[in-house]
Amino acid sequence: MLHPKWLQRHVRHFEEALRGAERGDHRWACYNAYVSVRALLLGLLGRDPYKPDPGLYALAALLKKVTRPTVEVEKCAKCLEDWEDKPAVRCLKCAELIAEALLARAQT
Repeated sequence: MLHPKWLQRHVRHFEEALRGAERGDHRWACYNAYVSVRALLLGLLGRDPYKPDPGLYALAALLKKVTRPTVEVEKCAKCLEDWEDKPAVRCLKCAELIAEALLARAQT
């Protein structure tokens, strides 16, 4: 069960990623795309949204704890982990692909 606070964080950061892309700030867009996906993953893992989680986790490792990702989803997770030099559009597409896979899994 996904706590609503995690979903709010996901949406907020994805919207911020979109705003960053619109103004041409690729780093900001990609960072927020990464954070939006991480929020969904931590939520699906049942983490407390009000308790800080100091752990450092690779998105690909978190994905494997939640679902059996496709090759494309895994590639996107690796892309978002190395978000600093990526074009905003690529980060947004990857975040969207991963989010769709995770939200589909959450509904089952």
